[in-house]
Amino acid sequence: MQIVNLDQPESLAVLVYGKPGSGKTTFLGSACDDDRSYPVLHVDISGNPETLAKRKGRKPYVLRLDKLSELNAIFDWFSKGQPTDHTVVEKLGCKSGYKTLVFDGITAIQRKSFNIVLGQELKPGDIPKKPEWNDYSAVLRQMLVIATCFLQQLRSVHVLVSCLEHTDTRYRVPGAANTAYAYAEPGLQGQAVTELPGEALAVMRFAHKSTLAPEIDKALRAKYTIAQLRENRYVYAKDQHHLGGTIVDDAVYLADPTVPMLLDAINAV
Repeated sequence: MQIVNLDQPESLAVLVYGKPGSGKTTFLGSACDDDRSYPVLHVDISGNPETLAKRKGRKPYVLRLDKLSELNAIFDWFSKGQPTDHTVVEKLGCKSGYKTLVFDGITAIQRKSFNIVLGQELKPGDIPKKPEWNDYSAVLRQMLVIATCFLQQLRSVHVLVSCLEHTDTRYRVPGAANTAYAYAEPGLQGQAVTELPGEALAVMRFAHKSTLAPEIDKALRAKYTIAQLRENRYVYAKDQHHLGGTIVDDAVYLADPTVPMLLDAINAV
């Protein structure tokens, strides 16, 4: 049992999700624009780090994850306080002092996990095996370990995670086809779609402003991206960081969100 210090400076533990091109990687890169979150170690799994190359000013240090086992070295290094005599420094060229750790593409981490559990390394012409219940259970356990280690235990740094979006069909009246509607949630398979986001303190759904209702765009007047922070009938989101935002039809939104904007909201130092 440990004592929890409620007065310690708060660090971000945020999961952002959305369709490709909704602004997730651009948001993650904005951590470089603030001394409270820079320098940044950006771990790419299946994102688009080329977007970061077009950034003006400071850029993150980018690593591309090839094997899930490489997560062990990253977690070990951060949990020990980023020592200089570590394999992450010696072999990957990392430097101590990162204030933000980014994982761009946790959807791909789950795909890698399924490949390990199913014992397959797919090539372009291969047909993937169909997971069974035990496979989903094993992958869920692994994903929860990853989420707990990085989003809950590493509280000395800001941790930002991106994910693709999955759209589920729901019904206002069970079974009535004419009451069907789309529900947006993180792009994870099985029970992980509800359990893994629980490890983050904020879950934000990113969308281009043109895809949202006109009244939302009118209220926020964003240039590009609108992020939803509170769940409604159509979108999963949450905000235990108390980031604020604009209320429209009982949901909460941020216009063109950036990491410095979130740091200001939690009074980060």
